[in-house]
Amino acid sequence: MRCASRVRGTERSHLNPVWEALRADDGALHHRLLSLRMEAGLPEEVSALRVFEVIA
Repeated sequence: MRCASRVRGTERSHLNPVWEALRADDGALHHRLLSLRMEAGLPEEVSALRVFEVIA
């Protein structure tokens, strides 16, 4: 089975803006997402990216 992103030719390009945002300003967004995870009482197994997906 082929991943939809490979079929569309977007396997990396659609995530680049997200990765750039997570790294910008010394990781300010990443740290904010980790803070939100902690405030929500979620375990560390829930990634910052997953927190982003849920609130986006």
